Amino acid sequence: MTLLAPDPSLDIPKFLQRRNAVQCLRCRVEVPAEKIAMADRCMQRDCPLKTIPVAPKEQDMAKPAKYPKYLDGAGNPVPSVTTIIGRFKESGGLLYWANQCGLKGLTLDQAREPAATAGTMAHELVEAHLRGDDAPSLSGDKDVIEKARAAFATFLKWQKQCSLEFKHVEVPLVSEHHRYGGRLDAIGVVGNELVLCDFKTSNAVYVDYTLQMGAYKLLWEENYPEYPIVGGFHLLRFAKEEGDFAHHHYPKLDREAAVFLGMRKLFDEVKECEKRVK
Repeated sequence: MTLLAPDPSLDIPKFLQRRNAVQCLRCRVEVPAEKIAMADRCMQRDCPLKTIPVAPKEQDMAKPAKYPKYLDGAGNPVPSVTTIIGRFKESGGLLYWANQCGLKGLTLDQAREPAATAGTMAHELVEAHLRGDDAPSLSGDKDVIEKARAAFATFLKWQKQCSLEFKHVEVPLVSEHHRYGGRLDAIGVVGNELVLCDFKTSNAVYVDYTLQMGAYKLLWEENYPEYPIVGGFHLLRFAKEEGDFAHHHYPKLDREAAVFLGMRKLFDEVKECEKRVK
């Protein structure tokens, strides 16, 4: 591996300042950024992929990681992907959900806490697996825990079958051009192709999911234009009650990305209209 002098053109975003390092997309070779900024090639001679900044496990967020606050380069807040998409959701289902929570005597914070279903438990196991952490301790109904572990085992089998290697997890990014932020669940490699992965716990697939991945595509490619998502987009879903694992692959999400940008523009327009009636 040839060590080069620090490359002044390598711009390490603010969210990487806690853990300044670069990493090979394929072989996970890390090089401290304070020593060198780029490596010509990784440890494997046949690896054609250069290095990219390593996403940190900890982030400088003003709010808990569950509800992060995204800032632009000047320190001004920008809306998140989920906030923008959520602004245009059909409200009937939300009103029904809120009514049911009220009838059960739940506060808003209590209602937002995910129930301990097989799907949520399987999701927790996957998150720990991607971070390289020990498996979390699962508590609750024995049958539910068994379903969660079976779902996780199915996911691991699928990952091995398609030779998917996860390289970066929970990557927070901000678009300076379109002024919004989001946190990508995972970036991986299948063969030599970069892929974007998003995990969901739900009993169905909704259009919001593809719009969200389209927005993440734009975020990634604005920040790392030299590493385009050429291997497509993987939606990985666990059913809530049974924990059934399902995989959906989308080769391209250009239309969804374009629709999201329309929503982003309309989001600001609606905000301006709201000022008039306050």
